[in-house]
Amino acid sequence: MKQVVCELCNRNEAGNLGPCPVALSDQYRGDARYLIGPAVYEMYFRFLKIALPVVLALALVGAFLEWLTQGSGDMVQLPTQMLVSMLTGGVSAFTWITIAFAILDRTKILRLQWPYTGKEWTFTDLDHPDEKPEKRVGYAEPIFTILFNIVGVILLTRYAHYLGWYTKGADGYTVAQLFEGQALARYIPFIALSALGNILVAIGLFIKQRFSRWLACLEILNNVFSTGITLVFVNDARLLANGFLETAAREIGITISELSHYIRMGVTGFSALIVIVFIVELVQTLRKIK
Repeated sequence: MKQVVCELCNRNEAGNLGPCPVALSDQYRGDARYLIGPAVYEMYFRFLKIALPVVLALALVGAFLEWLTQGSGDMVQLPTQMLVSMLTGGVSAFTWITIAFAILDRTKILRLQWPYTGKEWTFTDLDHPDEKPEKRVGYAEPIFTILFNIVGVILLTRYAHYLGWYTKGADGYTVAQLFEGQALARYIPFIALSALGNILVAIGLFIKQRFSRWLACLEILNNVFSTGITLVFVNDARLLANGFLETAAREIGITISELSHYIRMGVTGFSALIVIVFIVELVQTLRKIK
């Protein structure tokens, strides 16, 4: 570190500041001998503390539903199922989060310029970075986006068969599955791709805490893709399983045709809401990159 400070002082006296402190320190650090480097480690550790409890809680709920629908009623099996589910979910979440941050650290795309303003850095930037307040992004928005996508993908892949209408019978609880398995499977690759794009953009915003032109463009492209997939998904009538419709109609006390009519009305309103939200987010993103 002393060498870095002396090098900066010498270049300042000569009137040539050269590279920013982050780039200069990399020259003295040598080849990376770590998976998560100092540039993103703080954000990586902070995100793990937020994401892992949510994933573990979801794993507990999934294990409880699995035990509930088995019909055995054996309380001895419940702690074991919960522990196995927590270990599986926690290891998977930890692995994918670590891989994502390792890729971001190795590509160095988040720290090409200091302080992400597109201009040469000065010593005053170290204490007073020239960042416009309207381009700042807090932690809440990217964290919510990341967790929402992680939970959504887990629900539709690992726990989709537990989504439905629960009824209690003589042998315990049974579930009429919400989605038809083969129809849902066709959407999984597109849903995963959309979630991955959302997570990468959110991680970029989580680390940089501001919008840049390339992040905004990437977000717009990903929002177009995600919105299209969502609209096709919610308007596909083949996704709803016949068993779910029959059970729901019987429990509510209406006919299947009436229930299907109400569902179509709800889907139409929800689709309109999705389009409105997309337009609002598009306008806001365009304003942030001006």
